[in-house]
Order: sequence, then structure tokens, then C-alpha cells
Amino acid sequence: MHDQYIFADEDTLAKQNNSEKTWHILSVDDDTGVHDITRMALANFDFEGDKIKFSSVNSAQEAKAYMQMHQDVALILLDVVMETQNAGFEVAQYVRDELKNHCSRIIMRTGQPGNLNVEEVIRRYDIDGFNEKTDLTRERFFTTVYSALRSYRDINTIKELRDKFIDLVYSIRSLHKVTNMNELYALLLEHFNGLLSSADSMYLIKQTGEEMEVLISSEEEALIDPQMEMDLAKVKSFQKSIINEGFCCSYLQLEEQIELYLYVRKSIDSDPTVQMVFQALSDDINLMYKLLYLQEKAKA
Repeated sequence: MHDQYIFADEDTLAKQNNSEKTWHILSVDDDTGVHDITRMALANFDFEGDKIKFSSVNSAQEAKAYMQMHQDVALILLDVVMETQNAGFEVAQYVRDELKNHCSRIIMRTGQPGNLNVEEVIRRYDIDGFNEKTDLTRERFFTTVYSALRSYRDINTIKELRDKFIDLVYSIRSLHKVTNMNELYALLLEHFNGLLSSADSMYLIKQTGEEMEVLISSEEEALIDPQMEMDLAKVKSFQKSIINEGFCCSYLQLEEQIELYLYVRKSIDSDPTVQMVFQALSDDINLMYKLLYLQEKAKA
């Protein structure tokens, strides 16, 4: 079953993108002056409108401990020569092999390039670049950091997409096994938060004529407030599901004067992963609900 969806335009999405997201950059160097210069270079830097969170440590040992405690580091600016000649490489290997962190991007920096084989270093330690400190202009630094953050963003998008669709497959398999409405409601509540973690709340609402009934909700007090009434009226007027206009809602007409809405309050954003998961899940929920509704009606 493939419903028709109305998506918000780009201006609407831009207005919704007011999150406090930051991109975490870690500087690892035994020279505190390098941290100061890096901090100044990043002072007015932003990535896709979001600010930078800057942290620094002074040794390979500190870097390992920091990375073990902070899973949100997007980019590591990593000195090669610290406690030892290969201290930076040991950190990179620790992050990739011990912590199994393949998302954080790594840029190696050194003032002592020596006879390093750059291509071999990049391949072996899964790093995004190698810069000599003495040959790094502001423009090149900006390009390096921006490209690395873009890679981090894309890697995480792919990872989230994979994880959410794995969850979605299991959720849909479970939905197909339900035999009554109560089982459907329980499974919907069980799987909803994991699949659509950006949602503030979820409501499954049945409308008969002018009367609305909240069948299930992720909130303890399931009240249909004035804003929700306006949103549902908009969906009903189109008789189509709407995504990304300050809310997200699927629409199903069971029969004349009886309609079903799966309503998500506000937080469904422009992330295409979340949109696809919502669309697939709501289509399947609508199908299963209609089948159970017809079965119960036939028994009555």
C-alpha cells in the first residue's frame, strides 16, 4: 500500500532547522600553542549553519581516554609526534581497532614529516588527510576541516539509515503477526520511539463524524489540543498524508465518515531517513488496521 504524501517546501524546512546541533572537533597536540591557533582559526567557523564545539588534549594517552568517553567527536586533528615518534598513529589505531570507531574523521598534523609515506599512512589508519603544520594556510585548513565534517555527516547518515531500516524490517514483520487491535496498539508503542526517535510524541486517532478518539498515544495525557485539531483538519481537507509542515500525519479513510490518523507532533524534520521510515511504517500500520477493522466489523 503506497499512500500519497504532501511534503513541505524548502522555505518551510529552513524555518524548522533551528536545532542546537554542534560539531565536535578534538585537537591532539603536545604544543599548547597549536591548540590556541586552531581555536582562533575555528572561532567563526560553522558547518551547515551549526556551531563548532572545540576540545583539546596534550598527549596520545589523554586522546585515547577522551575518545573512550566521548562518542560524539566528529573530527580529530591529530599530531603525529608527541610522547613518541609514532604517538599519533597509535591513537588512530586505537580509535579504529580498539574502540571500533569508524565514524570520527582523522586529520594527521606534524611539524616533522621526515620520510613518512603519506599514501601508506592514509590507507593503514583510515584517515582523511595528512597536513604539515608549516604548509597549512587558513584556506587549506578551512577546506580540510569542512571536507572532513562533510564525510562524518555522510557516514552517520548512512549508518542511521541502515539501523533504522533494520528496525523497520523487524517492526513490519511483527505487525503482520498481530491478530487483534490490542496487539497492534502494543507493537506500535513498542517500536515507535526506536524508529522515530526525533518525534516528541505520537497519536493514533480515529475520527467518526465530528468525534475524535485517541486510540493510543506515547504521552500519558493523550489530549487533542487546538493546534492538533487544526493540523488534523488540514490533513482531512487534503485527504492525503502530510510530512514536514510542523507535524507529520498519515491519513486513512476506513469508510464514509470514519478516518484514521497517525499523528507525530512537530519534530519530524527534513531528514529523508526519518521521512522514509515514517512513510513505510504508517503505510503498513494503515493496512493492518484496515484489515483488523474489517475483520472485527464482520464478526459484530
